This record gives sequence, structure tokens and C-alpha cells, in this order.
Amino acid sequence: MKRAFLAISFTALLIGLAGCDKKDRAEPQKEQPPAVTEQKAVKAEPKPVKQEKKDEQMITGTVRYVSLEGGFYELVADNGEKYDPANLPTEYKQDGLRVKFQIKEKSGMVGIHMRGKIVEVIQIEKLE
Repeated sequence: MKRAFLAISFTALLIGLAGCDKKDRAEPQKEQPPAVTEQKAVKAEPKPVKQEKKDEQMITGTVRYVSLEGGFYELVADNGEKYDPANLPTEYKQDGLRVKFQIKEKSGMVGIHMRGKIVEVIQIEKLE
């Protein structure tokens, strides 16, 4: 048993030394100068900047009361899109009320209602 252990240890030592020996004999790598490339100056045309805000929009729709999860109000746009307003004023919490509203989407937020995009009401007015 001791002989086998000694033979394996000796073989491992030789293999290790042989690997180190190859590294020592390797030639050092020469540093190569960086390649020089010619670049032509390109004059970029300035792009027009749009002033509109993509996350704010004016919409007409209806305030709806939903009795799920203890009850809450949602805004349903005329095109069927549903919004979960985070700050709907109390005077507009009337089921069936027709309104025109401006909202800002609150990206990155998750709500318990799961009834559409969570939004902040920027402006809202009753329609007659």
C-alpha cells in the first residue's frame, strides 16, 4: 500500500514539475505597438428634439366602480383601455361618470387590482 502511494505521489510530482518546466522555457511575449488607424472626422447632423411627453396623454372615458378586492375605481377609456388611478379625486369617484382626463403612467409599479396600467391623474374634468 505504501509503495502504491509513493509511486502515485512521485508520478504527480514529476508531472507537476514537467508542467512548470515548460512555462519557464516559454519565450516572453513581445509587446506590439497599438495599430494606428486613420479616422475621418464625420460631422453629425443634429436631430430635432420632440417636445411632447410620451407618458402623458389626454383621454376621454368613464369612471367605473369594481367591487373586487374591497372595491376600487378604474378609468375605462373609450377605446377599452383600463387604467388604475393612484390618486383619483373623491368628487370623481362616481360609477358611470363620463370624464376627460390626462394621466401619467407609473412604470415599475405593481398593484393588487390588476385591472390595467397604474397611472397618476394629472388633470381630470367632467363631461356633460
